Amino acid sequence: MRRVILIGVLFGLSQAFVGCAGGDDSGSGAAGSGGDGGQGGDGANGGNGGGEPLKTLAAEDLCDELAAIACDSDSDCCEAPSAWPGTGEGEPEPVGCMTTQLAACRGGLGKLARDPRTGYDPEAGASLVNQLRTVAGGCWEERVDYASLVAIFTGTGVEGASCTPESTNHGGLQLASLSCAEDLGCEIYLNASGEARGRCEVRESGICSHPLDCAADAWCDASGWKPGVTGHCNPLKANGWDCDSDAQCESQFCDAAGRCSATGPRRMCLTQPYASEIETDAPNLYFRLAEAGSSVNDASGQGHGGTRMGEADSLSPGALADDGDLAMAFDGVDDGVEVAAGSIDASTGLALELWFSFPETTFGAEDSPTFPILAFGEGTDLGVAVVLNSSGELYVNLRDTLGEDHELINADKRPSHSDWHHLVVNYDGFLAETYLDGGKLASLEAVFVPDVSGKLRVGFTDSGSHFKGGMDELAIYEKALPLGRLLEHRRIAKKGPARSWPVFSWFQ
Repeated sequence: MRRVILIGVLFGLSQAFVGCAGGDDSGSGAAGSGGDGGQGGDGANGGNGGGEPLKTLAAEDLCDELAAIACDSDSDCCEAPSAWPGTGEGEPEPVGCMTTQLAACRGGLGKLARDPRTGYDPEAGASLVNQLRTVAGGCWEERVDYASLVAIFTGTGVEGASCTPESTNHGGLQLASLSCAEDLGCEIYLNASGEARGRCEVRESGICSHPLDCAADAWCDASGWKPGVTGHCNPLKANGWDCDSDAQCESQFCDAAGRCSATGPRRMCLTQPYASEIETDAPNLYFRLAEAGSSVNDASGQGHGGTRMGEADSLSPGALADDGDLAMAFDGVDDGVEVAAGSIDASTGLALELWFSFPETTFGAEDSPTFPILAFGEGTDLGVAVVLNSSGELYVNLRDTLGEDHELINADKRPSHSDWHHLVVNYDGFLAETYLDGGKLASLEAVFVPDVSGKLRVGFTDSGSHFKGGMDELAIYEKALPLGRLLEHRRIAKKGPARSWPVFSWFQ
């Protein structure tokens, strides 16, 4: 049943968002990050984005209220940047938070609210906004779920009425589903001419005629769906199961690896700075590789600072999109970074993550260079090592504490010189995997403890080999990381930190 009591749905499910400090329950707050504060639109009772509780709310004002909540809570609860990311400064004037979030809302949820077929309920809309203000005041300690949002629509199609979608993409099916009245679903079928048609019908228990045909607390298993094909409505998935969208998960979050996952403390934030996401996963060493001088700061807070060798220059732009953070340029002659021995303990697992680039190089010849990316140990007594070898292949050796080699290499997948590359080495105590730009390179299964006892050398070895190119955002963890987190790091780096409010993304 789509119409539910909002309070019960909004607060009845288990907590999924970790609270952020600094929120209040006024709902008014400062402007969104680097943007205009954007008062919410006046509702039917004269309410605004942070005023008295609303009694009714016109459809055309819904997005103003929701965008104000999104931007105000971002300012109060999140690490708001000094300027809205990805927009620059000066001329033209940077786009504000309200402008960005209004556009995201009006293109999806707001469009549905203004469509007469969905039967938007002004009282339910006001109740939703009031509840979201309260939850935002607590910095999203309680979860916002899809069911509470679609409950503002009553639908206008009675049993037997047409709900034929304008298209069978997500937006078209969503509109068709919401156009049917309470307790009805939009059944999609093929007529005698093979054309897709929709009709508002009482849902047949457990059967769905399209991907959005189930109640809000279930999902339709209809892989490879096309009009005329039916599937089954299944309960929402617990964390760890494969997923295609947030709508399939109890947590309302399908991570970048396609698995239902618990939501992190920044789930409702409008920016996801790369460094904040790395720090959320608690690295034991984190070099941003941006600073000048003789030392390299450890941003993990663990105090494992490094010493710069040579005179490595800063490199701009770095690996991160829409982020002014610099990278480090290694000259291939005498540049590098050295960290004291004993900084890392890999007895419970290990993850290495970094970005690198290199100039056009002829590999495969007799005199082709070897580019050491990082290595633990001294002289010829090396432990864990990562190298771009003379054939242009990424070679990883997780040499263990007994001196045994555990090599990972893929001769068929070589990095190119034309872009920054995201490299991950992940070992959980049994399975070792390497990933390049989100794709698996190599894997092996064995039980051992990687040898990371010696000094850490970044960009050089004692034998005289030096890396030539750029490096950025080196993070080392004393544990394996879930693939979803590593892919999320890469996604943010490639697309930039700015995003639409997750609530709006469910309707885009």
